[in-house]
Formats: sequence, structure tokens, C-alpha cells
Amino acid sequence: MGEKLEIVSKVYLSLFHIHVATVEPNPTRERGKRKPKTLDAMKSEVVNGLLDRTQERNQINSLIRDHMVNEKKENSSMIWSNREIKPLFLDVYNHLPKDKRQWHYGYQTLNPIRPKIDGLTTRYLDKYHGKDMKQLHDKLDQEVNELKQAYGDGPKDKKRYQHYKQNKLDDLYKRMGNAFLQEMKRYDRQQYSRQTTNTNASFKSMPSGIQLQRSLRSIQRSMGQTYDQFINDLDHQKLERKIEREG
Repeated sequence: MGEKLEIVSKVYLSLFHIHVATVEPNPTRERGKRKPKTLDAMKSEVVNGLLDRTQERNQINSLIRDHMVNEKKENSSMIWSNREIKPLFLDVYNHLPKDKRQWHYGYQTLNPIRPKIDGLTTRYLDKYHGKDMKQLHDKLDQEVNELKQAYGDGPKDKKRYQHYKQNKLDDLYKRMGNAFLQEMKRYDRQQYSRQTTNTNASFKSMPSGIQLQRSLRSIQRSMGQTYDQFINDLDHQKLERKIEREG
């Protein structure tokens, strides 16, 4: 009996539809049809109001940002337990452009090495977040299925949800890629610090005359920075802080 009721309920829901009528508070003589975009927006609002998938979508975002991306920020790629990750990390690092302002996932100059960054992310997720990724795929499939049942599978209706899953996965890889790139910037600063320490040690062993000449050249290079370069550096620092907050 219970199975029959469930089948009847599903058939009834599949046939159920809504007619919406609107009335002007202050009628005018002008009449016209609503534009397709307006009707689509109204339909989207009605469906979102009826479904109310806020909780499920928050869970998806939490899986991506809290369980995977934020944990990556706290997990160094250079520790001994990441011996499988380290070579991939260094391979990406060694192919990055010299201009560190371009070390962001969306920069076009990173197009040639973006597959390497994605490969690094995939290897990391497989190793540390296998269960999270399975849960994410299940939740995304469920969300797409709910949207499909709500909107239907017509050519126009499909556009509302057919890319939903892939867009969320792309968002995950973008955030993970930026997390790795931020770590590479820290690693690069460490390398520069070590080189500076070694250079200073060699500098101190030089005769005083040579030390003076090198100091003067260093000051000249610093004074050669143009105003535009200075402004670009400031803009770059603001962009870095923005990406770190959004990650």
C-alpha cells in the first residue's frame, strides 16, 4: 500500500504546475507581454523559493572552502610526509614567470602551466581528501538532480543547471591553485632570504673598497624605480590581500 501511495504521489507532482497572475495596483491603459528574460527571472525566484536549497549549498561551499582549501593552507608541501607532492610543487614553481604579480591562478600568463597546477591539486586531493571529494560529487549530483526535476530538461531550462557541478569543481581547483601559489610565494621568499644571507656573508669578506662600490650600485638600482612601478607594486599587494581573504 505504501509503495502505491508513493508512486501516485510522484505522478501527481510530475503533473503539478502553477499559473501566476499579476494585477497592477494602479491600472494603466498600456498593455504588453513580459520579456522572456523577465519570465525566466520570475521562474527562477519561484523555484528557489519553493526548493530552498540554502542549507545543502552551504554544505557544498563548506566542503570546498573549510574542509579542503583551508586545510591545504595549513599543510606545507615541503614536509617529509609530502614527498609525493613536493616534486610536483617544485615543477610548478620552476615554471612560474619571473613577475610574481602574475602568480595567481586566473592570469593568462599561467595558461601553459595551469594543467600542472591542476595536476598538483588532483594529486593532493586524492591523497588527503578522497572521502571529501566523494561526498562533494554526491552532493553536487543531488543538487543537479533537484534542479532538473524543478526546471525540467528543455533546451532553455537545462542552461540553469547543466554547468552547476562543473562550475563548483572549477571553483575548488581555482581556490586550491591559489593556495598552492601563495605557498610558492612564501617558499620563494625563503629562498631569497637564504641567498641574501649567503650574499651578505660573502660581502663582508670583501675589501672595503669593493663593498662601497656594490653598495652604491644597489642604491642606484633602488632609486631607478619609477613612480608607475611603485604604484603597480602597491596594487599588487592589495590584490594579494584580497585573494587571501577570499580563499
